[in-house]
Amino acid sequence: MKDSARDEKPLQDFIDRHPFSSLAYLERIFGERTIGILFGDEKEEVREMSVGGSGPRLAHRKESSAVLLSLFRLEIAREFALQVMGPEAVCAGLSPGFEADGEFLWQGKWWRMWVDVGGCAPEALKFIVVPPRDYGDDVRDVILTSHRKRMDHIAKQVEIIWGGGQRVHIW
Repeated sequence: MKDSARDEKPLQDFIDRHPFSSLAYLERIFGERTIGILFGDEKEEVREMSVGGSGPRLAHRKESSAVLLSLFRLEIAREFALQVMGPEAVCAGLSPGFEADGEFLWQGKWWRMWVDVGGCAPEALKFIVVPPRDYGDDVRDVILTSHRKRMDHIAKQVEIIWGGGQRVHIW
């Protein structure tokens, strides 16, 4: 049995399940012409938001913008993994974790990626304030920052607060 509400508003249904999907991604799923028609038909319930570096995104009008920051951090983690570690790392299942912005098992090790996008002092970053649990030698933590000036300060905070026992890589 078909869900008539779902059949009537396919774009809205999709972005309810996948908030802030990029317009380019949606066009690959629905087709460029179709997405234009759907967006026009469902404009009352769908909002478009431009995100620097990743273009326009669509979400349900009531969706909280707070989701965007987590999504942005995940995209940075995935882009880093793709460029530095290769496609196998991303295909290994890099996704938001319980603690980190991105977590995945790759080459027999558990990887956690923490993303600093600025906005607060390094010592106030969530992963600095609440150090992640040390799960042993098979865990690697990667801290990504786009602010070169913050790298040394983040490294110092990690050394002091995390205790220096974990394998941490800062880029």
